[in-house]
Amino acid sequence: MPGLGVDSAQQILAEVGPTAEAFPTADQLCSWVGVCPGRNESAVHNRSGRCAKGNRYLRRILCQATQATVKNNGSYMQSLFRRLLPRLGYVKAIWAIAHRLSRIIWKILRVRVMWG
Repeated sequence: MPGLGVDSAQQILAEVGPTAEAFPTADQLCSWVGVCPGRNESAVHNRSGRCAKGNRYLRRILCQATQATVKNNGSYMQSLFRRLLPRLGYVKAIWAIAHRLSRIIWKILRVRVMWG
């Protein structure tokens, strides 16, 4: 998978487990990592877009892998990043791609889908 090296893959497996059996859905994994988008809205007021606390080690690995992924020329993640960048800004676009990356990691570990 682009952006993930051997060391980062080993750290992800150490944190999540080889089959991610603790997380029945990808949303639960994203919430545990802390890369879910924050949505606290009531009528017209938007209070916070901040992400919740989570596993800071895995979140750091995902952010580093995301920055490596978006530099991979011609990849889907790079085109998605370039589409989100003007609207969200650099940091929020990286978080959005990290969220997408964590969902893909769950899919690979839990459902055994091959990426590529």
